[in-house]
Amino acid sequence: MTATPQNASSFPQTAKGELGGIIYLRELIESVRNGSKEVMRKGYGKAVLEFLCLSPQQFETLIRRTKTDEEVLIELRARLGAAWPSDYAIAEFNTRCKNRQKKRP
Repeated sequence: MTATPQNASSFPQTAKGELGGIIYLRELIESVRNGSKEVMRKGYGKAVLEFLCLSPQQFETLIRRTKTDEEVLIELRARLGAAWPSDYAIAEFNTRCKNRQKKRP
């Protein structure tokens, strides 16, 4: 049985910005909903998943089970429990990502 990408029109449009304080999380969710799996293996998508200690397969399964960004955040927090990053860790991650963006030509 092969997985088919979910139709992006069946989901609410994802707003740009942070989700749960984490930069790029909303964009990653939207990319996966639109059928892009490659985004989880490089660039900002890979960075977010590594930060949350999730594999691309785990994240994709989570996206398939949820309908809104808020549901994704609730599921992530429940799954990670006490391992959910602290506000300080999130701020540091966001700063590193923003600084990386500035260095690109």
